[in-house]
Amino acid sequence: METKDLSVGSAACTQFRILGGLVGLAIVVSISTPYIRQHLTDIVSPEIAMMLLEKTETIKELPLDTADKVRTLFGKGYNLQITILIGFAAAKIPVTALMWTNQKSDV
Repeated sequence: METKDLSVGSAACTQFRILGGLVGLAIVVSISTPYIRQHLTDIVSPEIAMMLLEKTETIKELPLDTADKVRTLFGKGYNLQITILIGFAAAKIPVTALMWTNQKSDV
């Protein structure tokens, strides 16, 4: 790579990394939200479930035992998100190893 193209190449790599992170985040949210929605209707009515998905501060208006169940469910949803993100991070290890080169840079 020529020196004059180095800044453009670096910027492109940064943009693709950010785009990849956003795609990963979109995948995680698209999996965890239906999980929470499905299990939330087992605890509260569908109307309250939609209110909780729109604004989690609605938990304060619920009875204590129900609020605890809802908090536990949201915690399980968060754990699901983290588990998926760990999977993405683990998948990046072999990809990084495949991209590794021993070529010396002339910069």
